[in-house]
Amino acid sequence: MNPSAENYLQDADRDAVLTAFTQERTLTGGAAALSEWMERYPDQARDLARLAAQTWAGEDHEPAAPETEARFRSIGLAALRACRPEPKRAEVITFSTAPMTSLLAAAKAAGGNADTVASALDLPIALFWKLHRRLIAPDSLPLALTTLLADAVHRTLDEVTAYLRMPPQIAAGASFRSDDAPKVGEPESFESALQAEPEVTDAQRARWLSGGGE
Repeated sequence: MNPSAENYLQDADRDAVLTAFTQERTLTGGAAALSEWMERYPDQARDLARLAAQTWAGEDHEPAAPETEARFRSIGLAALRACRPEPKRAEVITFSTAPMTSLLAAAKAAGGNADTVASALDLPIALFWKLHRRLIAPDSLPLALTTLLADAVHRTLDEVTAYLRMPPQIAAGASFRSDDAPKVGEPESFESALQAEPEVTDAQRARWLSGGGE
């Protein structure tokens, strides 16, 4: 083994001992017996004494070289992290695998509704219904908006994009005199929808006309 590799292993072993000592002191409130650790690891006795003095006796200790001080700080932080309880795992979001045929249904399946999705998009609810009925040209929508919409209904970006590209639909419950199904006009651009909707605030309009940045 070359000298540098041997020195690296020695440093790693020394740091492991110091970290274990610091962990025990942290968990027991400083009750770990320094003398026992020094007898157990005589090769690290000097570092153990210096680490104990620096960590639990304030600044009243023998000065150490800068690299030693830095190593002690690293060991202390590692020990504290090891003693902390593991963070709770983030809630796992389950995405539906059924074909997306209704934006409102997707919102409800995700535990929300039209209002919650509109709020997530930072848009008036009237624009949610236009998206639901696919009355806005999908290519005119900012990517940031489509991404937020996908997150809000727990669907993938591809699924939401495919849904928005489906033909526009008439309002549910609408009645007509003619027996022929009415034709829906061409979808309007997102910019036109923003400009025409009276409930869109100046801040919302500025945000989405600039691409959706916060």
